[in-house]
Amino acid sequence: MTSFSTFRIAISVLFVFTLIAGCKDNSVDDDHNEEHAEVGGAAFNASGNRLVTYWDTKVKGQFEVPQGSVSPIIEITFLSDLDSSKVADTHTEELTLKLTVADTSVAVATVAIPAGFLKTMHEDDYAMTIRGKKAGSTTLKVSLLHGGHPDFETIEIPLIVK
Repeated sequence: MTSFSTFRIAISVLFVFTLIAGCKDNSVDDDHNEEHAEVGGAAFNASGNRLVTYWDTKVKGQFEVPQGSVSPIIEITFLSDLDSSKVADTHTEELTLKLTVADTSVAVATVAIPAGFLKTMHEDDYAMTIRGKKAGSTTLKVSLLHGGHPDFETIEIPLIVK
């Protein structure tokens, strides 16, 4: 057998192997094809007032809470990645809220049940409270997790305890 024939046989075997391996159903990889939340920002409101807006990696406003007290419930509305005036559709995802305070000796943030949640039963209602521990400043990062990884994260938002 010539070396050219051996080469053709090797290429044919490799092609068939690649074809068979490529056709295998690999259910482990199915998670990589899932849709992710299309969020581009967030609006934080308490008692009908806008406290903070986060859009396009820019923060407008800051969180403020008195020392030794807890903020009212702060409702979080995630905004569409295409238009900051539209609400993102997050109720179709299995998403969880993660709150990260840089200095927990100054303040702590806790996921809360939003006002009206029991009445409306929307899965995409997100809310939090902030407890001021001691006077000072720190930051809060808000993440929307899907399968343990962030689909959306804010940059650090200023948090002041007075």
